[in-house]
Amino acid sequence: MAIASRSAAGGNLDIPEGYHGNLNPHQQKALDDLKKMLESKHGIVSEASPVATRHQVEIYADPELRYDLELLRFLRARRFDLAKSYGMYMAARDWRDKEDLDTLYASFDYARAQQAFRQHYPSYIHKTDLSGSPVHIHEISKIDLDGLLRNLSSEEAIQYLFLLSESNLRERFPASTLRLRQEDTDSTAIIETVTAIFDLKGIGIRGFWRAKDMLYRLIQISDNYYPETANKLFVINAPGVFSTIWSYLKGWLDARTAARVFVLGSGYQETLLKHIDPQALPSHLGGTCHCEDKQHGCRNGDVGPWTSNSTK
Repeated sequence: MAIASRSAAGGNLDIPEGYHGNLNPHQQKALDDLKKMLESKHGIVSEASPVATRHQVEIYADPELRYDLELLRFLRARRFDLAKSYGMYMAARDWRDKEDLDTLYASFDYARAQQAFRQHYPSYIHKTDLSGSPVHIHEISKIDLDGLLRNLSSEEAIQYLFLLSESNLRERFPASTLRLRQEDTDSTAIIETVTAIFDLKGIGIRGFWRAKDMLYRLIQISDNYYPETANKLFVINAPGVFSTIWSYLKGWLDARTAARVFVLGSGYQETLLKHIDPQALPSHLGGTCHCEDKQHGCRNGDVGPWTSNSTK
């Protein structure tokens, strides 16, 4: 999702309320009060997740602005309730400290995990949608949990997936923002979200039940520690039993996240192509992209403006 910043001259009226550049008085006060609370209680000032220097753009280079973007994600997730937003933000900081996230991010064996996922759980980030958001594709029906856990511990598998969310903040969102601004020099867009595609072709209750514990943990981590980073979530090739599966999943999701889920059957291509350019959508999902220069094609693992010599 591209969020345009309001200019000093009056700006873009298309910015959704509650985002940087379009805060009503109550929302602005909540942001100001949260910053004051964090400073007075914990000495936290203008502190936000690191960003890869090679992807710096003005909005991400300014730590104060990045801090506002980060706090606003937590405020939106808790409907600008100051006490709840503060509690959620501090719980996320405690989790990051417990995981020693900066060290883990730098030292994790991504190559080994990516190879295991490529073979046993095709989950890959492939270019961007029409709004500029990175697209994360999950081929749920191809999960071989036993095979995955023969190569990775369950904790390593979880870590790999939440580190993808972390790298969205550090790498993909800034790089996608930079790409948009290079293509449109008048743009003030900010990329803050990822679009996800969940392919359920052939999945049944048994397959879902085996993977449900891992899925539950991932949903909890995403909703609690990376809130408001979901743009749209497309569930494609949804089988007849999905209504039963959805009854479980919907209860795990934050209401704002659940509202962004679009459940599609086998005729999903028309809808996807309204949001993703055919050249950015893998051919096995109805697009025209083959990533012929990649060893594993579109399932290579990570293709987009954040990787060198990549195309949108």
